Amino acid sequence: MFWDRRRQARHGPARHKEIVAGVVAAALVVALVVAVVAQVGRQSLPYERSVDLGYAALVGPLGPRSAATGAQLATLLAAAPGDQRSDVFAGLAAIVADAQRTAAAAQSAASPAPAVAAGLDCTTALVQRASAAAAVRTAVEQLLGGSTGSGGGLQPSATAALDAAGRQIEGADVLWSTCRHALRRGPGLASVPGSAWVTDPSAWAAPAVAVMVASLAGSPSLAPAPAVAIDAFTSSPPAVSAVGSAPTYMLPSATGLGLQVVVADTGNVDLSGVVVEVRAQPAGTLGAGPPVHATVNLRAGTATTVSLGGLRVVPGGDYTLVASATGSARRGDPGGAVTAPPVSMVVSVAQAASTAAVAPSANPVHVGQAVTYSASVIGTLPQAPPPAGTVTFEDAGSAIASCSGTRLIHGAATCTLTYGTPGVHSITVVYAGTASIAGATSPAITETVNAVPAVQQPAPGSGVASGSRSSGSRSSGSRSSGSG
Repeated sequence: MFWDRRRQARHGPARHKEIVAGVVAAALVVALVVAVVAQVGRQSLPYERSVDLGYAALVGPLGPRSAATGAQLATLLAAAPGDQRSDVFAGLAAIVADAQRTAAAAQSAASPAPAVAAGLDCTTALVQRASAAAAVRTAVEQLLGGSTGSGGGLQPSATAALDAAGRQIEGADVLWSTCRHALRRGPGLASVPGSAWVTDPSAWAAPAVAVMVASLAGSPSLAPAPAVAIDAFTSSPPAVSAVGSAPTYMLPSATGLGLQVVVADTGNVDLSGVVVEVRAQPAGTLGAGPPVHATVNLRAGTATTVSLGGLRVVPGGDYTLVASATGSARRGDPGGAVTAPPVSMVVSVAQAASTAAVAPSANPVHVGQAVTYSASVIGTLPQAPPPAGTVTFEDAGSAIASCSGTRLIHGAATCTLTYGTPGVHSITVVYAGTASIAGATSPAITETVNAVPAVQQPAPGSGVASGSRSSGSRSSGSRSSGSG
């Protein structure tokens, strides 16, 4: 123990010095921290002032803009019972879109946040106004049946929804006022203009909301009124000309018509499943194909062009084309069906053109030698069947009696003749045509008929009698083997 006391006595002063040094060091650290904190505090005041002033500069102009949107909403709701349905819906959509753009601009300006916590209430106010405007639009659309006019007339639910939207609007006005005062007392002493959607406290009171709902629900101009009309009707190929007072439109030769129908929603509700149809009513014996149709959806007050192809017709035919349109405001509800007054167009489709040709089986020929003339008739319409009807073979413009009115088979016919005397013949074929195909005359061919050559005389002393061979018979003809 003696040894321990002596060691403690020997080391005591050194230990004391170490403790004193530690205390001094800690005091220096504390002093340094306090100094740094004080310095940071002095530097943050300008920063907070800048943040507040910057936020006020960005959000402040949005207040009057928002107030103008609120005034538009109040004006629209007051005048809505006497306005047209589509105008009210379009106005509400524009107000909601503007309120949402203003709220989005405020949210983008909210970072960094103002030093005063209540300063963000300006942004919150604009966001709540956008939400309330959307709620007003939804409530009005549900009351009036929305874009199709279905499911409307629920006044109690619409009253409750509009009452809740009114309270939200009033709350947003309070938030904007709170934000103004907070920024004015904040480090930046920022000034923000006033902005309010409620200028008359009684406007959103329960009695006023109930009266507004009743006026909207009972407005004749806001009641659903579906209607559809045909604005224009044209064909393809287009008419070459129109004749008469009716008039009749002259169309080029065709086996199928393309059609364009401009159909319009002339009512105040959207139409779904509008069936646009065109049918051809023949004026004579020539037939027509089945009707062609297409289905489209139309928004209220809009129009669209419907293209229909492949209405089958016969060249040379006269038709009355009738366009109709039928739709419904409420899908599957026969009570919502509407039909456009039909629009008609009288057309005359030109006959198809044709070409004819004739060719001989031999040229020249001798007297008594048979020659077959082959006629072919081709229509000009692609993919059309070969021309039908009859042809007449002519010699120098006069019909050959045995080959007159020869029936075409797959567009072809023949005529076989023998000639009794030498000569030159100008042969043509004349196609009579049909109701749908125009007639045609072939280019002439020249057929030469020569005399029978004389028999060669035998050499002297051959013992063969001398003589000559000739034919004095007249020409004869036989009807085409393809006359069927």
